[in-house]
Amino acid sequence: MISAEFTQGLERLGILHQPTLPYSPYQNAKQEVFWVQVEGRLLAMLEGENELTLQQLNHATMPWIELEYHRKRHSEIGCTPLERYLQGPDVGRPCLDSASLRHAFCDQVIRKQRQSDGTLSLHAKRFEVPSQYRHMERLSVRYAS
Repeated sequence: MISAEFTQGLERLGILHQPTLPYSPYQNAKQEVFWVQVEGRLLAMLEGENELTLQQLNHATMPWIELEYHRKRHSEIGCTPLERYLQGPDVGRPCLDSASLRHAFCDQVIRKQRQSDGTLSLHAKRFEVPSQYRHMERLSVRYAS
């Protein structure tokens, strides 16, 4: 969650990225409690499955979240997560299409163009620069790893 692609993608989408300190459970309390329930309840229900695929895990997770986790009263908030969500302000945002997300979550670097052959290097590979950009000495390149 600290790669350039990820952090720059969040920034391009206007999302403030505030990571917690590593090895600090006091900052990760909500996630820690959630994962205890995932490991103790959800994964325990799937224990007998020999070849668990990501699709099967997704199909099992949604009913567990919707029918058990969201409807169970949490002592810390004094209500169910579903009640808390419905009572609070709407902080959701619409989901972008796949092309927009791929465009947002990529790394951006500045590279110097080799004037002799009109190429630039990126991760020890040489790429040809299109002719309409050959007059530029420095190029901003966005790419997904």
